[in-house]
Amino acid sequence: MKIRTLNMLFAATISVALLSNNAFALDCPTPQTGAEAGTLPQSAKDISETSTRLAFGTTGNAVNEVIFDLRKKYPKANEEEIINYLITAYCPVVARKTGLSADQATDELKQFSAQVRSLVEN
Repeated sequence: MKIRTLNMLFAATISVALLSNNAFALDCPTPQTGAEAGTLPQSAKDISETSTRLAFGTTGNAVNEVIFDLRKKYPKANEEEIINYLITAYCPVVARKTGLSADQATDELKQFSAQVRSLVEN
């Protein structure tokens, strides 16, 4: 899936499919090669490792530490690229949570993206 901006992320890649038993499947963005505008190179391993870091909490320093690491690794990365990277990593965390409705999962991703945007822009 292509990720160009945060708006496209929610419009195109964060979709919720209802299943027959009223459960849902969160369709998360896939790691990108970095060839597309608005993306950073992301291996499945990189995303998995970042997901694990974020799974232990998005409060406190976890998100700031990941942002710092991304800025260090990709000094020319723009805000949208960093935000998209973090959303790609955090979506599987939300997808693995049990007991969330589709609306709750979508709301959690929106809250996370707002948190990330605030941190990245400062």
